[in-house]
Amino acid sequence: MMLVTTGRVILRNSLFDSCCYRSHLEAKPKSLPVVIDSTLGFHRVLLIFSHLKILGAPGGVMTLFHFGNCFALAYFPYFITYKCSGLSEYNAFWRCVQAGATYLFVQLCKMLFLATFFPTWEGGAGVIDFIGEFMKATVDLADLLGLHLVMSRNAGKGEYKIMVAAMGWATAELVMSRFLPLWVGARGIEFDWKYIQMSFDSNISLVHYIAMAAVVWMFTRYDLPKSFRLPVTVLLALCVYKAFLMELFVHVFMLGSWTLLLVKAVLTGAIALCSLFLFVTLVHSN
Repeated sequence: MMLVTTGRVILRNSLFDSCCYRSHLEAKPKSLPVVIDSTLGFHRVLLIFSHLKILGAPGGVMTLFHFGNCFALAYFPYFITYKCSGLSEYNAFWRCVQAGATYLFVQLCKMLFLATFFPTWEGGAGVIDFIGEFMKATVDLADLLGLHLVMSRNAGKGEYKIMVAAMGWATAELVMSRFLPLWVGARGIEFDWKYIQMSFDSNISLVHYIAMAAVVWMFTRYDLPKSFRLPVTVLLALCVYKAFLMELFVHVFMLGSWTLLLVKAVLTGAIALCSLFLFVTLVHSN
């Protein structure tokens, strides 16, 4: 008697699953994969996965992989830098958060200043106002003041101050300027290289802000040798006007997106190597 009852229950569930599968297949024939399986309950799994667009959506899996690659390429270097630089051992997380909050305040002040004193350029298409763009780039001097403010409020060695300020500053820029474009754009159906380029650019920005923080720290030292003042000042100017130089290169040489990214990486690497050389020389000389 028990075997008969169990057989009826299994047959009833199987018929119910088959009816649901057929009705859903007739309603949305393109949302289900062409898979026929007689295993009990497997129809329900297919229906759920197709309803959630995990299997049935065209390019859904590739979109997920593309977003994961862009996210890992953009954010994991920051996490690795935080762990390997020793900041995690000093419990510097909230110090980095405070540096990020300072970044937001500085950017807000810069936006208000630019909106007040620098109106929108109304020239023709393809024409760049070099003087106006140069003056706008000069406003980035506020970033130097912000980094100096963050480092002056942290006690410790120079390496610790530099890494805290740079990590907080770069991470805040990453979240504010690249999180939404990656979340919205990289999850789209169509593949686009610009999100991979955006992820590479975030790594370049991390190196840029570490070098900038190191140069600011050296420039504000009272015992900076006279022979170091000129190269440190030149590096400060390059850090401030790097974006203006990139825009100038694009306009003059008609650089493509990948070429521009390569030029930016080379210029940032050169600034970082020079900053590292001066920093190591200054620290060991004292």
